[in-house]
Amino acid sequence: MFSENPISAHIANLNALKHDTILTFTLRTDSTPAHWPPLTQIDTLDSETFCRGCSAAIGWLLEQDWSPEQIRATWRQLIPKRK
Repeated sequence: MFSENPISAHIANLNALKHDTILTFTLRTDSTPAHWPPLTQIDTLDSETFCRGCSAAIGWLLEQDWSPEQIRATWRQLIPKRK
């Protein structure tokens, strides 16, 4: 399902996101297993894989005990620069 109609004037002929990611949270307990594997890169080739990669990265980053600076540096590494 698309977040916005692909022929919408807002995104037609643009390199725009067409999908959404919905985050759900739960309280962590001692029995809550960590299940987010570390990522090396987020695929930016299409809207769906980009949204999936970003949501997986958020899940993984939320499990880390990192400073804001470490998180920003990791985001920069995960999303390749456009050529």
